[in-house]
Amino acid sequence: MKKKSKYQLLYKLYPSVITKDQFYRICNISKKTAAHLLDNGLVPCVNSGKKTRKYKIKLEDVIEYLESREKDPGRYAAPSGWYKTYGKPDEEDLLMTPENIRKISVHYLKKLSKYPDVLSVNQLSSLTGYSTTTLLKWINKGAIKHFDMGNRYLVPKEWLLEFLSGPEFMKARIPSKYGEEQIKKIFKSKG
Repeated sequence: MKKKSKYQLLYKLYPSVITKDQFYRICNISKKTAAHLLDNGLVPCVNSGKKTRKYKIKLEDVIEYLESREKDPGRYAAPSGWYKTYGKPDEEDLLMTPENIRKISVHYLKKLSKYPDVLSVNQLSSLTGYSTTTLLKWINKGAIKHFDMGNRYLVPKEWLLEFLSGPEFMKARIPSKYGEEQIKKIFKSKG
């Protein structure tokens, strides 16, 4: 039974099983984003393994994806480096799945235990590996919630954790050897 939704018209315009080409056009996304969603199981499909026309996608799964994307767009964000490299990046663990968000939160909660309840920009820099300039850009554009204390910005741990486990932080370029090590620690841990 087909669900009633604002995407009901798609059932009249497309067959019940569609191709990747139809999928990316329906969803108004790039071919590369479509490949990311299909290859990583974010949108269910049958992959025949052929070089061309290898995906068969149920239209109802596409509609479910569109509805879910409206509620939680960060879940479908491509990992860092996805659009800069040819093919699949090594960082597939950086998908914003609930399990990965939980791992990130657990990792940074442990690290934050050594810090005061409210952190300065310099403390944020030592924690994340990003420069104070980059952190100030995020603060000024509102990505990191903060208190403005005149000539200082202060960020409570809770707000910092929200940012560190969000898509804005995970899409950012890994800043340094330190930052790269942090990402590896997060996803190699069993926690």
